Amino acid sequence: MVLSETQAVCELWEEEPLVFPPHSRLYHLEPVGVGSPMVESLTSYVSRLAEAHGIFPRALITDEILPSLSRSHLYRDGYPVYDHLTRFWKQSSVINGTSTTASSWAQALEHLTLRHDLCFLTMLTWASVLSPRRLLRPMQAWCSTCYQEWRETKQPIYQPLIWQISVITTCPRHRLPLSQRCPYSNCMYVSPPLTPHAQPGYCSQCRRWLGDVPISGRDKKAQEEANQDRQHWMSAFVGELLATAPHLSTSPHREVIATSITTHVNKVMGGSFSAFARQLGVHRRTVWEWGQGTQIPQLETLLQLCAYFEISPIHFLKGYVLAATPAYKQASEEKPSTEQPKRRFRKFEVEKLQYVLEAVLRDQEYPPPSMRETAQRLKYDPSHLYKHFPELCRAIAARHRLYQKEQRRLRLQKVEKEVQQVADTLCRQGRFPSERQIGKVLKSRGVLKENAVRIALYNARRQAEEIS
Repeated sequence: MVLSETQAVCELWEEEPLVFPPHSRLYHLEPVGVGSPMVESLTSYVSRLAEAHGIFPRALITDEILPSLSRSHLYRDGYPVYDHLTRFWKQSSVINGTSTTASSWAQALEHLTLRHDLCFLTMLTWASVLSPRRLLRPMQAWCSTCYQEWRETKQPIYQPLIWQISVITTCPRHRLPLSQRCPYSNCMYVSPPLTPHAQPGYCSQCRRWLGDVPISGRDKKAQEEANQDRQHWMSAFVGELLATAPHLSTSPHREVIATSITTHVNKVMGGSFSAFARQLGVHRRTVWEWGQGTQIPQLETLLQLCAYFEISPIHFLKGYVLAATPAYKQASEEKPSTEQPKRRFRKFEVEKLQYVLEAVLRDQEYPPPSMRETAQRLKYDPSHLYKHFPELCRAIAARHRLYQKEQRRLRLQKVEKEVQQVADTLCRQGRFPSERQIGKVLKSRGVLKENAVRIALYNARRQAEEIS
């Protein structure tokens, strides 16, 4: 049997299954500077990702990111919770930090873009060894010179993570103070790291370019202060942390901090946590808790630790021990003991203090002082007064609590009337008195969480439904 040419070709063809690479839901945008001190922040990545899709961050977040987040307070029943979303914009710096919020945002964006390096746009690598307190600044900061250079060289305009670190006040590249307010006199807007209509390099309020802005006289003075060595080594240390994060096999654990501090204190200070606390200017109990692993230091304190021990943060967090005694320790040892001031103690006058506390109770001062305020006036620790005069102290504290309780009752009563008035006004306008509409009128929307206020809101809604 003679095969035709078509049949011969078909027999020679080896069929293999076609493998198609997975498609990402969002653009597979590469972040800037991963593995370098100028790595991009996650809030900046969200803004650039929205720009790549030709939409504003608000649309990207509400339509794509929120449904992928396990955050019911932001997305519920298939719709964004706009009341909570408004608060999120103001607190958007948290997604650059070490919290579970930062973790969930990084995971959601990695799932949508099919990237695996977005966690390094946050401080999540150091979550176990760095306290979140004072880690990030709540507002956006930038270097105008960097913006202008990137624009002229056609590089991506973005927000480096190091600009969001609170201890960094100058640009690591140009040694210029970071700007935190729109420079145009008719705007002067202070923006959070992420806004509904953010565009990298532009003010989110007036939409004007933030690069190549002349430095004012006040900023020149700040520039002179910024060129100090302290800010230089802090930028270098923080940059080292950010650049090293992608190359670590595992994230540092809290136990490493405890071991490193204990080892260095034993080696340099002879095991005296009190002496070491005095050198750093912190409470001795704080240093002791670091050594026990029950507390972790803030970033600025960690940098002070590394500077004191003359060791890099990476080596310190890996548990390396310094080879030589720091110059700081040697200098402190050379000081004669006679230079140390002697502590002076004040006589505890029991009868006089009892008379004063009884006078505070008899006095008709309004508002009545708290026990803490009373102790401050007498320049004594409250615990000492409680120890010697427990009944008098409890009576003073109880009277102040009654005052606070009455003030709270009056305040809630006033808010209830305001809620009722606003609800009546909305009903007359043909609008439903929703929590969002009433919250716009009230000075503090937090009061809507109070049970008494919510009952008043519920009653106002029922009246509105009955009228309609």
